[in-house]
Formats: sequence, structure tokens, C-alpha cells
Amino acid sequence: MKITRLALLLLSVAFPALASAQEEKVAVQDWLIRQMATGTGLPFTIAAAEARMRSIYAVIAAQGATNRNVLPRARAQHIAKMLEKDLDNDGNVTSAELVEALGPQASKPLNAVSGVNIAPTKEQVDSVLSQLLAKELAADRNGDGTIDFAEIRQHAHERSLGRRRTQLNLGDPTAIRILDTSGDKIVSEAEFLAGARQAFASADTNKDGSISRDEAMPHVVPRFERTF
Repeated sequence: MKITRLALLLLSVAFPALASAQEEKVAVQDWLIRQMATGTGLPFTIAAAEARMRSIYAVIAAQGATNRNVLPRARAQHIAKMLEKDLDNDGNVTSAELVEALGPQASKPLNAVSGVNIAPTKEQVDSVLSQLLAKELAADRNGDGTIDFAEIRQHAHERSLGRRRTQLNLGDPTAIRILDTSGDKIVSEAEFLAGARQAFASADTNKDGSISRDEAMPHVVPRFERTF
């Protein structure tokens, strides 16, 4: 059974940890399917997928811990970027602070076809500022016009999950949580292949033992919520 984005949103309200865990699982499965599709072509069988994923595991394992903790670093970057707009340094970002912080970006000169910079009109500035505000205020979960630190951290976590990555590092906490079934904090080749088989089974909706283009596309096409 597939969990829709609406269902995940409802889960996130009632059971944040459960929704987050499901998002992480879907993110890893999407990554695995993309690697299978990229390396074997479409359609592909489980045998072809396993051969591809053995070679992927060898490459990733050889990288060791070079790029560990990618998600925590991404979260920290998002938090720092939001706190740059906390102009009074009280740990919260208000709508007024956002307007002041985003004003220079909204007022940037327009680059005309001729290459000459043209000052935007007030209407253009207001329109751009409105769009920028809407994007930033997505973090304001309770809609009170102030993004407190708890909301900043939650939004940063979701943004870090939402950033598509071309690599899955086996030292990342998320990869370990999803793929490490033995609990030894190490993703072995057997566990990696088991995860690939589960992803294959999930994507093979008609259960014919092959992943077609139509079955792979939902995992291959970029999306904000599901990324690795």
C-alpha cells in the first residue's frame, strides 16, 4: 500500500516521528530505484538490479566515512540561513524581520534584454517580496507570523530530507536507520542488497518481476519530499 503525501501530512500532525521515519524510508527506496534504473536501463529485472547494486555498494563502501553526516550538516546550514534573518538575535524570526531582511533581494535591478539594469517598479518589488515571504513563512507552522526556533529546526530537517542527493553515504544516520537491520551501526553488502530488493518489490506494482518505465518514474522524477 502506498502512502500519499496527504496521508504523510496528516501523520506529521498526529505522529511526527512516524511520518518522518516513513519519509526517510521512502527517500532511501527512491534513491535505490534511481540507481537501479540509471545503471541497468528500463525495464530491468531483479537479477540485473542486484548486479548493479553490488557494484554501487563497492563504490560507496570504498568511500568510507569521507562524507558522513550529510543530513546533519544540511540541517545546520538551513538553520543558520534562517537565523541570518533574526535581526534582533532573540532566536525567533518575525514577519517584520523577514520583510527587512528580504527587502534588498526583492529590490534587485532587473536585467533587461539589452543587458542594461533597470530599477524595478514598486509593484514588481512588492510581488517579488510577497513570493519570498511566502516561501520563508512556510516554516511558520502555527501561522502566528513568527517562526520560533522549534519551527526553524523542524523546517530545516524537512528541507534537508527534501534536498536530492546523487550519493547515499552508508555512514549517514538515515541510511543506517533504514538499512542496518542487524543493529550494529554498519550497512553490510547483504543489508544493502536486502534494501534494494525491498525497494524493487515496492516499485514492482504489477508483480511481474520487472520494473517498467511507468513503475520507475515515480521514484526517478524529482520531488521535494522524497530525496537522496
